[in-house]
Amino acid sequence: MIDAGQTAKTEIGGLKEDMIMKITQATDYAARALIHLARLPGGTMVEAGEIAECQSIPESFLLKIFRSLAAAGIVGSQRGPGGGFFLRRDPSAVSILDILEAVEGRTGINHCLVDADRCGRHAAGYCSLRRTLASVQNVLTTELARYTVGDLASREPEPGDA
Repeated sequence: MIDAGQTAKTEIGGLKEDMIMKITQATDYAARALIHLARLPGGTMVEAGEIAECQSIPESFLLKIFRSLAAAGIVGSQRGPGGGFFLRRDPSAVSILDILEAVEGRTGINHCLVDADRCGRHAAGYCSLRRTLASVQNVLTTELARYTVGDLASREPEPGDA
């Protein structure tokens, strides 16, 4: 079994391949930025540069991430003096799954769970491995949907307390 931080080496056709289950850097940054916003009074507008500096995120990358979050209706923005980014939804209504899907799109732990037509055996209807992976995917999706930005923000230590 591979856990979220463990790397395993496998041999496939004589080639070694690193396998690691992970959330991309973009999703990690998105979650950190949203937790930052959630810790502020509701409706507070914050410039991307301030969030980028506080969370050690490259500002240009954060702006790209915010475009995805805005398209998903998670954040809003206002241009001009006094402008910036703000949470459009209550932090308790934004799950980790919402963030993952806003940034990464629809995901699965195996390509056949996202698109059954990608099965090289054309066995999606009866494949025991696919059924097992679908069960694991359901547990993962349920857990990611269970935790919200509000939950994480409430458990985040105050600056300087860490």
